Amino acid sequence: MAQHFNSRAQLLILLILSGAKLLEWIIPPIPGWSLILDFISVFTIVYLLGGYFSFARKNFRKIPRLLSAWAATGESRRLLSIIREFSMWVSVGFLGLRISRWTEGWQAGIELEGVLHFNNYFSASILFMGISWMLSLKKVQHRLRDLQYTSGRKLLFSYILLALMATIFLMLPFSLQPGKVLSLVDASFIVVSAISVTGLVPVNIAETLSLPGQFLILFLIQIGGLGIIMLSAALAAATFKKLSLAHSLVSKELYDIPDIGNMAQFLTKVFVLTLGIEFVGALLLFFSLPVEMNERLFHAIFHAVSAFCNAGFSSFPTNLENSPMGLGGMGVIGFLVVLGGLGFPVLIDLLQSLRNAKCYRSLNANTRLTLWTVATLLFLGTAGIFLMESFSPVMGGKTWLNNLGTAIFYSVSARTAGFNHLPMNDLGMTSIVVLILLMVVGGSPLSTAGGLKTTTVGVLVAAAWSSLRGLQWTQFGNRMIANKTIMRALTGLVLYVLVSMTAILLLTVTERMDPWIIIFEVISAMSTVGLSLGATPELSSFGKMLVMFLMMAGRIGLVTFMYAGIGNRQSQRYRVPQDQFFIG
Repeated sequence: MAQHFNSRAQLLILLILSGAKLLEWIIPPIPGWSLILDFISVFTIVYLLGGYFSFARKNFRKIPRLLSAWAATGESRRLLSIIREFSMWVSVGFLGLRISRWTEGWQAGIELEGVLHFNNYFSASILFMGISWMLSLKKVQHRLRDLQYTSGRKLLFSYILLALMATIFLMLPFSLQPGKVLSLVDASFIVVSAISVTGLVPVNIAETLSLPGQFLILFLIQIGGLGIIMLSAALAAATFKKLSLAHSLVSKELYDIPDIGNMAQFLTKVFVLTLGIEFVGALLLFFSLPVEMNERLFHAIFHAVSAFCNAGFSSFPTNLENSPMGLGGMGVIGFLVVLGGLGFPVLIDLLQSLRNAKCYRSLNANTRLTLWTVATLLFLGTAGIFLMESFSPVMGGKTWLNNLGTAIFYSVSARTAGFNHLPMNDLGMTSIVVLILLMVVGGSPLSTAGGLKTTTVGVLVAAAWSSLRGLQWTQFGNRMIANKTIMRALTGLVLYVLVSMTAILLLTVTERMDPWIIIFEVISAMSTVGLSLGATPELSSFGKMLVMFLMMAGRIGLVTFMYAGIGNRQSQRYRVPQDQFFIG
């Protein structure tokens, strides 16, 4: 297509489409406006179809190989060309869906739901046309080709590319229930929430998405939980029977795995653990569901994957409120959430230590720190919610055993799982504060969870305790914590506070909501939790895009996210003069 159309022609088409959409927003609806948009769509399709079929035949087969090469080496020249052309194809496809309303009769195009539904296709066409036009600009091409594709940037671009592809499929008719409408912003929001294993959604998933749409969400949750780069490295190892040095270095830099020689073995253990735990969880959930339930197996698999990946998505209309699983099923969900939040290095170390008679002593320092932090958070969270809610009008009328079960469930769920057991608005303000504190901490590194991470908080607490004791070095037990680790933990904390405060201020200006509701929404998005006080469906388009940014940054990790923008870190080979700074 590049030989047939230059950037000016694409810009002209983009201006025509955008101008038509802008007029639709500004002026009141006029008779025959939908027909005008149809004629614009037909004109654009006819204008762009030339020269496409030969391109598709020659290049679309190369996409998997080019993606693998880009993940390993950063080679982007041919891949950028294919993304540009593919975006143009997608734009034409959405315009074709726009005019497909003719097959349903002229009257169907005048109905409110039909107009909204087909106008969403028009908006999606403008988005992908804009992407294609930007990638056709020579300055943008040179900039992207000369860009140094660090591990953080590869991860970020991979998530963006996956989100765009999934948004396309989620907006297609087969992904939606009959008569349901999903706007471009809402479709993108759901996709980003699934990839980032968050669980915040602007619509009811069970009532809006069809079974294929829910299968797509399940697929995105699984990829988001494992991580795209880790999945790419594992596929490369399976394809070539060994892991390349490039994939090993990327995995080491992103996931901080010290033993690069055993990277393939580590990834194999991760996938075996993931599939094994999810299989057992799905089996237990299957038998906990009523026999007469429709699509019983799908619901079991969906909730097992969602729970282990700490996603908080549910295929039930009311999440886990009044869940048909029963007490046993809820216990399985909670156990899967805890396992998924511990992190794969901790799970592997726990399995290896079970063979040793002195189980706890054989655990490494990272595992012990993680377990201590998780146990402390679960105990304090459960005690806080139980004590505060036992006297509330909602939970106070129930037995203490029910109150304790609810407190335990929310103490587990708030650490990035995001499942609902009771309506969130029924909880008291003190319990909301406890949930916010649990959400900030989140899960553990190299897990399916988000947040600051348990080891980050554990390292900072150990540093503070060592300072109070007058120790020269920070230590946990009989092990010293390196200054590099402490600096990384402090960096994560500072970035978390700065980004969350900025987002809260922005949403306070743009959204007409209670500040506490906004604070809860921001923390839930950044920690990839998914709990909400009802703010998600009420957010403006700007608010939803900001929350999408927070979810993606929270899943990738704020430190990695910043490295993606900065580029390669420099190795400092000198020291500046030391001076005195007064603290406290």
